[in-house]
Amino acid sequence: MSNNPKRYSCKQCGDPFDAYPPDDYYTYAMIKKCFVCDALGLGKHVERNYECNGCDTKNTVYWYYDHEHTRIEIINAQSKRRSIGYIIDKFKTK
Repeated sequence: MSNNPKRYSCKQCGDPFDAYPPDDYYTYAMIKKCFVCDALGLGKHVERNYECNGCDTKNTVYWYYDHEHTRIEIINAQSKRRSIGYIIDKFKTK
């Protein structure tokens, strides 16, 4: 397992916390889901929750692998996000 943590701040109080990758494969971290992976259903992430020591807020970090998208994937994701069907689907899943 990778020993290279990413440092983030708590979304509630701002205290720093270390987020460790789940393994050596998923090493690219984001605090929001990648809109391209989400829109195209690529599902290439591991979601981890980290609890703040200062205020007990749950902070979510999304870990990705191979996180480069082609220009075509980005364009397709942007157009899908603009479509009404995608917006309705997102409300159904919540």
